[in-house]
Amino acid sequence: MKNFKTNWICTILFAAAVLTAFGASNVSANDGDLDSSFNPLLTASGASFGKSMVMLPDGKMLVGGVFAQVNGTAAGSIARLNADGTVDSTFNVGGAGFAGGTPVIYTIVPQSDGKFLIGGIFTSYNGVARKNIVRINSDGSIDSSFNPGTGAGSSVFTIALQSDSKIIVGGAFATFNDLPNNRIVRLNSDGSVDSSFTVTMVPQVGVLAVAVQPDGKILMGGGWDFLNGAEWRFGLARLNTNGSTDTSFIPHNNDFNLYRAAVATIVLQPDGKLMVGGLLRLNAAASNKNIARFNADGTLDPTFDTGTDTIDGAVTQILPQANGKFLVGGYFHTLNGAAHDGFGRLQSNGVVDSSVVTQATPLGNPAGIDVMAQDAHKNVVIVGQFTAVNGTSRTGIARLQFAPRRKPTMCDYDGDGRTDFALRRIVNSQFYWWIGLSSGGTSLSQWGRSGNQVVCGDFDGDSKTDLAVWQSGVAGTAAFWILQSSDNVVRIEQFGQAQDNATVVDDFDGDGKTDVAVYRNGPTAGSQSYFYYLGSANNPNKNVTYLPWGVQFDRAYTADFDGDGKAEIAVERAIDGVATHFIFNPSTGQMRIAYMGVNGDSIIPGDFDGDGKTDIALLRNEGGGRTWYVTTDLGVTYTATRWGITNATGAVGDYDGDGKSDLAVYQNDTAGGGFNFFVINSGDSSTIAYRWGQNLDFPIAAFNTH
Repeated sequence: MKNFKTNWICTILFAAAVLTAFGASNVSANDGDLDSSFNPLLTASGASFGKSMVMLPDGKMLVGGVFAQVNGTAAGSIARLNADGTVDSTFNVGGAGFAGGTPVIYTIVPQSDGKFLIGGIFTSYNGVARKNIVRINSDGSIDSSFNPGTGAGSSVFTIALQSDSKIIVGGAFATFNDLPNNRIVRLNSDGSVDSSFTVTMVPQVGVLAVAVQPDGKILMGGGWDFLNGAEWRFGLARLNTNGSTDTSFIPHNNDFNLYRAAVATIVLQPDGKLMVGGLLRLNAAASNKNIARFNADGTLDPTFDTGTDTIDGAVTQILPQANGKFLVGGYFHTLNGAAHDGFGRLQSNGVVDSSVVTQATPLGNPAGIDVMAQDAHKNVVIVGQFTAVNGTSRTGIARLQFAPRRKPTMCDYDGDGRTDFALRRIVNSQFYWWIGLSSGGTSLSQWGRSGNQVVCGDFDGDSKTDLAVWQSGVAGTAAFWILQSSDNVVRIEQFGQAQDNATVVDDFDGDGKTDVAVYRNGPTAGSQSYFYYLGSANNPNKNVTYLPWGVQFDRAYTADFDGDGKAEIAVERAIDGVATHFIFNPSTGQMRIAYMGVNGDSIIPGDFDGDGKTDIALLRNEGGGRTWYVTTDLGVTYTATRWGITNATGAVGDYDGDGKSDLAVYQNDTAGGGFNFFVINSGDSSTIAYRWGQNLDFPIAAFNTH
C-alpha cells in the first residue's frame, strides 16, 4: 500500500506540472465567462464593431456592423461566420458588400426561404444601388426580385415579417421610395410600398423596435410625441393591421408613464406578456428603470421589478433563458448599483442575478451590446460596441459560456437531438454503418475496416455525429479517420500508437467539438499510464496535451462530472475488492476519489438526470439478467433497474431527446424476434423495441462502455 500511495502522489504532482507547461486553465467556467476559442477579428480603417447578428440553423451566423474585414478577409460590413468564428468563404463570393460613406448594418432578418432582409445606413450592395434596405439570397448575392426603389430616406433600425410575407420597416426616415412614410412603412414582398398601412407621428428618435403578434397586430417601440393624433402613447404602442392605434392596449397609467421614452427592444413571451427595454422612466419624477414587463393589455406587470436602484443606461437587448431568467445587454454601467458594463442577468422577477459578472470594455462610454443570440450549445454570442470582454480583447463580437453545457447527443447522425439506432457491421473486412434514424428512414455507409476502433463524436462542431474510426498501427502511424458531417470532407488525424485505447475521445477544451484522444497503458505492472489529447480550441499549432494518470491495468474513461463543458479524466482500479475511481479535472487541477460498484462492472457514462453533468451507470450480470446501478452523486446513492438479458450489450443514449440518457441494451430477442434495441425512455418510462441488425453487429452507442 505504501508503494501505491507514493506512486499516486507522484502522478498528481507530475500532472500538475504538465498542466502548467501546457497552459491549461486553473479556473472552471462560470455562466458569462468568455469562450476563448471564439475570436473573430473585425477591422476597419477607423473604429470597427458589430451591430447586428442572426444565428443560422446550421450553427453558422450572419454578422453585420461597421467593419471592412473579418480575420483579414474583405467583408464590406457583413460576413457569415462558421460556428468556430472563422469566416465562411462560400458567402458572397466576389461581392463588395455594403458601400456609401461609412455603412452601418443595424438589423438582419431571416426569411423562411433562406433569404435575408437587411437594414441600416448604406447606398449600395455589391455595387447595386440600394438605399438603407436590401434583400439578399442565402449565398450573399443580391435578390433582384426585391426592389424598394429609392429606398428609405434615412436609417432603417428594425424590420419584422408578417405571416403574409409583408414587411414592417421602422427607422428614422421621413420618406420611402420618395413617398411620405414617417418612420414606419409596410412593404409588399417585392419591396413596393403597401399603401393600405398608414401611421402618423411627431417623432423624436423614430421607430427602433417592431414585433408582430400572432394575431397580426403590431407592437411598435421607439420615441415620439404624437401617434395617430394622440399624445399619450410615448414610445410604446400597438397598431392594428392597417396602422391605426389599438386603443385597447394602454401601457400608460398612474403606475407607469413612459414619459418621453425611447423603447429599443420588445420581446414577446409565450404567455402573451412582453418585455420592453430602452430608456424608460417611472412617471415624470421617478428614477429610470429602463426595463419592464407588461401584461397583454399593456398594463404593467407588478411581479417584475429590478429593485429600488436603476439600470443607469439604455437596455437594447433582452434574451430569455430556458430557466426563466433574462440576459440583458445595452449601454449601461450598472445594474441595481452593481458594476455590469453592458451585460448582466436578471432573475425571473427582475432582481439582478449577481452570479453573472461579465464586463464589456466600452468602445466609447458606456459599453454597448446590441444583439445577443443563443447557439446550439446554449452559449450566447454577443455583438456590439466593445473592445474587450472580461479583460480579453474582442472587437465587437464574442461568445459567452452558459450552463447547462450539454454535450452533443451521442450517435445523433441527423442532428435532431436524439440518439439514432446505429450499428457497425463487418463485411469482407470492411466496416459498414447501418443507422436507423430517429427522424425516420435509414442510412448505410462504408467507413473503416476490420481491426479499427469505432469512435463516436461531433468532431466538427455541427451538432451531428461524424463517422469515425481509429486505425492502430506501429508507433507513429496510428490515426483517426473522420468523415465530417458538416462538409463531407475526410479528416485524418495521425495520433497514437498500437495498443492505445481510443474510446476516450471527448471535448477536453469546452469548444463544443470532440477532441481526438487516446489512453496509453503503462508497459509494466504498476507503471505510469497517460491520457493524450489534441485540443481543437485555440490550438493552431496542434500541440498535444499529455496527462499522466493511472497505472497499468486501470480502466480509463472520461466524463464531465462538473458540467463545465470540459472532460475530466478518470481511471477505475480494484483495491481490496472495491472499485475505486480516481478522477482528475485538468481545468482546476483537483483530484477526487469515488467508490462506485465492484470489480467487473461495466462503466457507462451518461447524464441520467438531465442536469448537464455526467453520471455513471454500472452494468452487472445478476440474477439471470442485467442490472443497471445508476449513481448521480459519484457512488453516494444508487437506483437499480433490471433491464436486458445476461451479457446484453449496453447502448445508452438519449433516444427520446429530453436531455437525459436512457437505459438501453442491444440483444437477441429471446422470443424469436431477431436482434433489437430495447430502450426505457427517461421522459415517461415507456419502452421501445427497435428491430435492427444481426449477429455480431456492434451498437455504436456502446463505444464508450468501459
